[in-house]
Amino acid sequence: MERIYLDHSATTVLHPRVLAVMAESLERVWGNTSSIHQVGLEAKERLEMARQQVAAFIGAAAGEIVFTSSGSEANNAALWGVFQSSGKKHLIISAIEHPSVLECARNLRRFGVEVTEVPVDAYGRVDPERVRSLIRPDTFLVSIMLANNLVGTIQPIEEISAITRRQGIPLHVDAVQAAGHLSLEVDRLGVDLLTISAHKIYGPKGAAALYVRRGLTLEPLLRGGHQENRRRAGTVNLPAIAGFGEACRLAQEELEERYRHDASLRDRLQSGLEKLGVRILGHPKLRVPHILCACFPGWLGEMVLLELDRKGICVSTGSACTSGQASSAYVLEAMGLSEEEAAAAVRFSLGRANTADQIERTLQVIGSMMKKVEQ
Repeated sequence: MERIYLDHSATTVLHPRVLAVMAESLERVWGNTSSIHQVGLEAKERLEMARQQVAAFIGAAAGEIVFTSSGSEANNAALWGVFQSSGKKHLIISAIEHPSVLECARNLRRFGVEVTEVPVDAYGRVDPERVRSLIRPDTFLVSIMLANNLVGTIQPIEEISAITRRQGIPLHVDAVQAAGHLSLEVDRLGVDLLTISAHKIYGPKGAAALYVRRGLTLEPLLRGGHQENRRRAGTVNLPAIAGFGEACRLAQEELEERYRHDASLRDRLQSGLEKLGVRILGHPKLRVPHILCACFPGWLGEMVLLELDRKGICVSTGSACTSGQASSAYVLEAMGLSEEEAAAAVRFSLGRANTADQIERTLQVIGSMMKKVEQ
């Protein structure tokens, strides 16, 4: 039985070229990047090559890239680091942020931080004017994701950044789900901090990056070493970072091709699901090309997932970070869906290896599944 993987928002398979770069790094460039002898200097050179590749991917300077172990760490580093260096105690986030932002924000309350969650509309969009109205003299950061990990809705980041810049407030953007699908030019977006992760763009797990605009003071989340220009302590995972750099290079090179491929398959899947009476969630146009969130009336999302899995089709009921929990429903409930509707949601996320035949097979399985219940 052919396995059809439609869960690329959870993670992606390594690109063959990325795997080759990682293997070369493991075999040939194995030194500690902090060592000043020849072996260490070779490793340092390879690290800085990857940093240049990641920086080029988002239109940044190499010195503005801080490598981390994950997108979650990068998000925590952004919120905690700006709080620690600001002396202020008001944080603004959206109501549908990734759990790594939500939980970090809630933890900051223990340190006297007041957290304001900006509501979203029925499509999962933030109103920039609402953000403007919530900014206060003691606001130290606004953190709004670029694309939601469950419904794929894209936020008006350029409009929000125009507001935060006029107010002198740093803007952090979690771009993990947008990376490899949308242009992430940081100057165009107007962001001060931005998070991306390797394993969402056909790179390895264990490598991510936080862009920190030059001149922004950021206290380190992890202390005890001089690595990453004293912005993140710990011996770097060079093979993973080398793979991350190559994944960024490939994503930049193939951006338009990947966009067309994923959007074409998503539209085909959406058309077929709508004919079966399935409701599509999120914004109809302002969305990333690879994510499609659907509400199956009369079903539990987990039951749909299990039925598809029996046929070799891999999907998700929400973020893999909340697998097995009901907490992913907070995104849909913030969009105005009932608890029952949120529980009926399934996320399909497409990738470079998916084909039109796989989409047709998926639709056939779903059609048979729904007819079986009707009978």
